[in-house]
Amino acid sequence: MNTTLTRANKVGLALATVLALVDLALFSGDLYILLTSTLMGAVTLVAVIVRWRRSSRVALRAVAASRIVSGAVAIPVYFEGSDPGTALFATLFVLATVASVGLSMARPSMTAAPQTQV
Repeated sequence: MNTTLTRANKVGLALATVLALVDLALFSGDLYILLTSTLMGAVTLVAVIVRWRRSSRVALRAVAASRIVSGAVAIPVYFEGSDPGTALFATLFVLATVASVGLSMARPSMTAAPQTQV
């Protein structure tokens, strides 16, 4: 099976890398948020490197899972009465997470494969 990275996959992985660096740079919030964000950022970075170098499907799933968990950690901001700037950042973070998972998991179109005749 062809596991080469498409342009969409590369953009998704690059966006996941940026989000992972944001996870690692955050230093505010509750302890569980800090620990979860740091762990998910580290998992994402390692999985992106493995996916890029070895085209591992397991690493791709690890990228998607770590991004989804990281995005889910941002959701409580809407329920705890945070300021509008924090809510806006959380919204952009969740939307970027959805985009990164969707793009990195995108499969190449079936029409793009060259047809060979026997």
